Amino acid sequence: MADGYGVPNLQPQIVGSGWISAADPQPLLSLILRGSAILGEAANAYSNDMAPQDHLSDAEIAAVASYVRQRFAAVPITVPVTPAQVAIARKRPGLPE
Repeated sequence: MADGYGVPNLQPQIVGSGWISAADPQPLLSLILRGSAILGEAANAYSNDMAPQDHLSDAEIAAVASYVRQRFAAVPITVPVTPAQVAIARKRPGLPE
């Protein structure tokens, strides 16, 4: 939802999420690029799957990730995600280590 609080059993809350609040944006970038399938069995807790957004350009994904981190992180992260960071996430299989 627009406020980031999700809908029970449909989509998770993202406000304060570790995926968004982590200092390293790679987990969030992997989620954006690969969709909720990277969550494995945990994705089954919600009936609204997130589709992969790998059709977006690196700059577009960087802009989305930067906005989400500033708007919904536990503590706003103002350092922007770069297209170069997205390019790294594109090359990685699955979740970053």
